[in-house]
Amino acid sequence: MKNYKYNTKLGKLIDLDKVKDKSKLSNPALIDIEMEVAEAEAIFEMQRQENSSECKRKYYCTRSLDLYSESNRNVGSEEFNPIEIMIKAEEAQEDKLSQALATLTTRQLELVKMLSKGMSVPQIAEAKGKHHSSVYEMLEAVQKKFSKFF
Repeated sequence: MKNYKYNTKLGKLIDLDKVKDKSKLSNPALIDIEMEVAEAEAIFEMQRQENSSECKRKYYCTRSLDLYSESNRNVGSEEFNPIEIMIKAEEAQEDKLSQALATLTTRQLELVKMLSKGMSVPQIAEAKGKHHSSVYEMLEAVQKKFSKFF
């Protein structure tokens, strides 16, 4: 039988012979335990394996959910729900787009619709009966208006 200390906060067994700074042993979270050396060695081996797997997890899993622990952030709340964040971002983009489209003239709006259907500038120019340079100028005006929103 041998005396050990058990850290109740960390849930770890401590070998008194391996502690260099004995002043740390006066911690109130430590309690005295007497047990067989073989049992203690088995516990120490389990602690080493847990520590090893924890180190591997930290090394290979660089983005851990531990960053969003209950003490730092509430993971289950709407503000940290990734799907909710994406939906809100898309809604904000849609709002900006509708505001930008509202500033366009009817001719500019027709041009944007034709572009969204996959028509090229020369095809739009031909369909409108205009020179392609005037279509490019209209596109530049649309881009200038859109740049105020995006």
